[in-house]
Amino acid sequence: MVSRQQGLPADGFGVSMVQLCRWFGVARRTIYYRPTKAPPKVQEALALPVKALIEAEPSLACWA
Repeated sequence: MVSRQQGLPADGFGVSMVQLCRWFGVARRTIYYRPTKAPPKVQEALALPVKALIEAEPSLACWA
């Protein structure tokens, strides 16, 4: 949709995004929506032993 809007001035037409969305029957928020990244999934089989190790030896938790 944005590429169509950007190509119109080259053809001598100036159309707003609102008008384009009306013509195509699309909500404006659909055009501007940016999906968010899914939160990382914690693998309990790996997380529990690492957490136990850090609790047993807190100095191992310091990486920097």
